[in-house]
Amino acid sequence: MDLSKTLFVLPPTDDKFLCTYHGGLMDIPIENNCSHCFCSFCIESLTCCPVDGCDISDTCVNNQLKDEIDQLLCYCQYGVEENPVTGEITTKINGCSCVISYGSKIAHESVCKYNPVNEKSPSLSYQDFYEMKMSGSGSLSNFSSPVDTSPKSSNSTSKSPSFEFMSSPDLNNNNTTSTNKFINNNNENNDYFDNNALWESSTSLFFCNRFCPNKDLGCCYTGKTEQDINYHLQIECYCQKMKEKIYDLEKMVEEQEQKIKQLKSSDSKLNVLENLSITNDQNNQETKNNNNNTNNNISNNTNNNSNSSSTNNKSYQHINDEDEKKSNNKQIQTYNFGKIFVLLFNVLKKGIKKSIKKVKKLFKRKNTGPYKNFIKIK
Repeated sequence: MDLSKTLFVLPPTDDKFLCTYHGGLMDIPIENNCSHCFCSFCIESLTCCPVDGCDISDTCVNNQLKDEIDQLLCYCQYGVEENPVTGEITTKINGCSCVISYGSKIAHESVCKYNPVNEKSPSLSYQDFYEMKMSGSGSLSNFSSPVDTSPKSSNSTSKSPSFEFMSSPDLNNNNTTSTNKFINNNNENNDYFDNNALWESSTSLFFCNRFCPNKDLGCCYTGKTEQDINYHLQIECYCQKMKEKIYDLEKMVEEQEQKIKQLKSSDSKLNVLENLSITNDQNNQETKNNNNNTNNNISNNTNNNSNSSSTNNKSYQHINDEDEKKSNNKQIQTYNFGKIFVLLFNVLKKGIKKSIKKVKKLFKRKNTGPYKNFIKIK
């Protein structure tokens, strides 16, 4: 593909798109082992790299850079013209107005309706009809050559929905014989005009070029028919593709957010269950501790009672020992039973007081401890 005759919407100014040897734009960037890129024409004539003198070997196509070059926007070949004086390439008024990517340029031009090889290419534009109407019969012979580029059999019918209700325009107000013959021959044989092409070109008198719906996003495409717009949106428009990708990503994000919400709700339920289990364990431990305390208090009371009984037994043993000693000494003594009774009563009184104090302490602990809220049974 000749890049010198390609008109880009925004000419690439980055050095990575330019050949390191001749400084022009590269069609197919070929990378050397020294990481410098050359075009396909320069790489054949070079033996070493002009920058670092490295030998040309292990060359390969830089696919990443090629994809970036293919995404550059340019005009169709049949929508530009070259100025014969200055050699400047500009857009053509009557040509194709499609803005396409450089990678799809060949595919578009092979199917372009302005390609003379294509049978569906329009024979005449609305400017041609206007000039024919203004200039008269002389213009018909001038425009007879492009008419032959779209031949059609006499049995063909128009696919346009409203073409059959249209009357042919009066191209010449003088109604000369040459124009009448030309129109009659056209109506009889249908060999010179393609009705669809005539309808499409004539409607351009009334309808302006349509912009791409993604114009606000930066798409510069303009089409004349709805089919052009649909084809552009389905295949060529990168803004439309980005919108579709963004829509898909938004769907994925919503799905992930729903999953996160479900996981959070399940986690909260698990936390509640864990807290309940912990509180139950704590309550069980408290009840066990209280039971142990009560058992210890009861055992202490029993020990105190046993100690008091042991002291009484000791006193009795002491008295018995004294009696035995006196009997052994063969001394006859008289004992006062009143004193003995008083001693026994005092010993019992002390033991009872101690036990009463301990019971009072136990009840005080119960009133201040976990048994404080218990109701006394009358």
